[in-house]
Amino acid sequence: MLIDLRYHISSLAAIFLALGIGIVIGGALLGGDGVVREQQRIISGLEQEFELLRTERKHLQNMLKRQEVEAQVFRQFHKTVYPILIKGSLKDRRIAVFRTNESIEKHEKTVCTVLKEAGAEVVSSVVFTSWAGVKFDNPKLVELLSSSQPEQAWSTHVLTALIEGLAVGKAGQILPLLHEVKILEYDGSPEKAIDSIVLVGGSNIKDACRTDLIDLPLSTVARDLGLTVIGVEPLNIQYSYIPAYSGAGLTTVDNIDTIPGRVALVYTLTTRKRGNFGVKETAQSLLPSVDDVLLRTSAVGDERG
Repeated sequence: MLIDLRYHISSLAAIFLALGIGIVIGGALLGGDGVVREQQRIISGLEQEFELLRTERKHLQNMLKRQEVEAQVFRQFHKTVYPILIKGSLKDRRIAVFRTNESIEKHEKTVCTVLKEAGAEVVSSVVFTSWAGVKFDNPKLVELLSSSQPEQAWSTHVLTALIEGLAVGKAGQILPLLHEVKILEYDGSPEKAIDSIVLVGGSNIKDACRTDLIDLPLSTVARDLGLTVIGVEPLNIQYSYIPAYSGAGLTTVDNIDTIPGRVALVYTLTTRKRGNFGVKETAQSLLPSVDDVLLRTSAVGDERG
């Protein structure tokens, strides 16, 4: 809005310049009281318009200041209330986090932090690499998986073995091997069984999108094993994975880099109910039903009691 105002003022300045030139030329050519009166009328009108612009600009500046104060209050409110909203919600849960491409950085770390703040244990954090230079007939992989396949079938075979291992707490052999052959990097303790998986998707590079190769086969295997799977991505992303995730029946959160998105992730894991949450066109609502969250929290409390 301020940019439009500056443009308007610049345009009026140009008009004033043109008017000044016109006054000089007109006065020289025509002269007379009538010309002078017309010039004075035009100048008076322009002065009034400039005064209106100055008043509008002052109003806009005051409005922006008020909005900035309100935004600061909301930010402080979110920071204060956020820990209260999620504290202890995921106690006794064991979760693995996967980032499925290299074009978005560090968002899996954000997810891991959120899960830990809610009381969950992040058993493993896995980041798939570009797989550049990987030999799909690697002897160690063939020996472990008893398979030497083309990339599509091979990747599904690898993902199946990986998720099956994580589901029962026996991924201690396959994770180091996949790291050794430069398929992925990981942190954590793969000797503990998980109950849920969070897929961190979205891409800023079209060629880095591997939903068909990694995300969807991985989620299919995980859900067949009874694991909860949620797909998330940051708010500002060039190539969204949410349509593919929701099309496959996954629960999704499309703004994981915001506080509402983090709360939505915790609540979806708490309730285990499906839905698409966030602010994009694919979202059904910003957050899961608070009633569902309260009921689930109450039931868990009763079980522990």
